[in-house]
Amino acid sequence: HNGVEDEVLLNGAIDLLLEEPDGLVIVDFKTDRVTPDTAEDRAKHHDLQLRLYALAAEAIFQKPVKERWIWFLRLGRGIRLD
Repeated sequence: HNGVEDEVLLNGAIDLLLEEPDGLVIVDFKTDRVTPDTAEDRAKHHDLQLRLYALAAEAIFQKPVKERWIWFLRLGRGIRLD
């Protein structure tokens, strides 16, 4: 570590982490005001956050993240991120 302390690059919490036999599933709940027509684009807006959560979860649990989901509470619908 060259004498340098690790830096915190992300401050946040995974809302829901499911452990399944073949990997982890991350679900992040959002209160964004979306419609069925805008949900896909809005989910992509959160992609980087969930990618970072996935990296952290894989490092901590030593298992792959197989799915990442954004769940829009107001819409009552989830969007899976690829």
